[in-house]
This record gives sequence, C-alpha cells and structure tokens, in this order.
Amino acid sequence: MPNTLTVAIAPADVETLRTCYQRVVLLQPANSNLRYEIAWAVLPPAATIQVSWGDDHRVASSTSGVTAGQVVTAAFSAPATAGSRYTLTDAGFDTGTPVEGVGYQILDAVNRPSPIAVGLLQELTTGDGTSLLPIWMQPIMFNQLASLTATKAVQIFVASGVTCGMVLDSDWLTTRRSDRCAEVTVVAGPQLTLDFRAQTAWTATYDRATNSFVPGVRPARGN
Repeated sequence: MPNTLTVAIAPADVETLRTCYQRVVLLQPANSNLRYEIAWAVLPPAATIQVSWGDDHRVASSTSGVTAGQVVTAAFSAPATAGSRYTLTDAGFDTGTPVEGVGYQILDAVNRPSPIAVGLLQELTTGDGTSLLPIWMQPIMFNQLASLTATKAVQIFVASGVTCGMVLDSDWLTTRRSDRCAEVTVVAGPQLTLDFRAQTAWTATYDRATNSFVPGVRPARGN
C-alpha cells in the first residue's frame, strides 16, 4: 500500500512563503547516529501538495563523501531487499546475500584513495512525476560494513537555501545552534515528524503562528 502525504497551506501563507523564498522540505530521519540528513524532497509552496511513495528501496553509492551543503549524486544503485547484505565493487552492487535482521547492509569492497558514501534511495511521486531520490547517505571506507534500517518516519518543515538531495547537518536541525551550521547557509523552521507505521496517509497543515506544520486539517482561512 502506498504512503501518501497531503500538505495544506492557506493561500495568503503560500504568497508569504514564496516571497521569503521558502520551500517545503521532506526528509526521512535516519535510524542511527548519523551526523547528516538528506533533503529527500524540496517542493515549492502551494495550497495543496500531494506526494506518495512505496516501501521499496535501492542501495546506492555516491560519487564522493558527505559534507554539509553538498548535493548527493548517486554513482551506482541496485534494487534492495531488507534483510540482505550488498557488496559494492568497481562494477557496482552485487545481487545481495540474505542476513539476519530487518535492515540493509552494504559492504565496501573497493580500496580507493578517499572515502565515498553509501545509503538508500526511494522513489517519490509528486505532481511533477516520479523521481528516485536519496534518503540517507553515510561515509564509508574500504572493508567497512554499513547498516541501515528504514524508519517509516517523515519530517516536514519550511526552509530556504535547501535543494533536493542536499546534505543537512542533523545536529543543527535539532539544536538550531549557529555554530552547527558554519558549513552551509540554511534557514529552517521546526520539524513535524509523521509516523507512517501508525498510518499510511497523513495531512500536514501549515500553521502561520509557529511557522511549522501540524498534523490534520484546520479550518480554511484566506488571511
């Protein structure tokens, strides 16, 4: 069953957000102690935004390491099944080997001069079509094993200075401390976390008073 998210923003607030160059940002928080998050989707404000996605993932490697402000570019990717280990070689990923557990494992078998990053991609469908986008990436070195578990959680917030696939410092997103965002200029509001294990369809409504999203639908207002 697909997961669906409907985003509702009052018309007057749409204009305000656009004037301030704000975008609606979605990310899937990593189920680990990763320092970085990835902007899964960055969408222009609109009165109604509808997005959907399934539960399938692809393992992926990037063309470089992970640095705040960088936009992730996938070098290799392959269909993935939870509970499997995938080995990354110079030719890409193998077809996977079953292992214990419910997550995805990636073994880097390439001895290269500098680390890259590995993670997961997931398809997202919006009004503009379907795109395969990164949801997590973490640095890895030769002969290291990365373990990733899908969280089924999605965070939504408004921000400026963010593009799709951009690496964001998770410490800064949590603490808002200015010393945590020295690498990149990003302005972001508070995040709303939606648990898609509890239900597969959510509505998030923009609340002008807090410059954040709240779950559910509020009475329509034009001002």
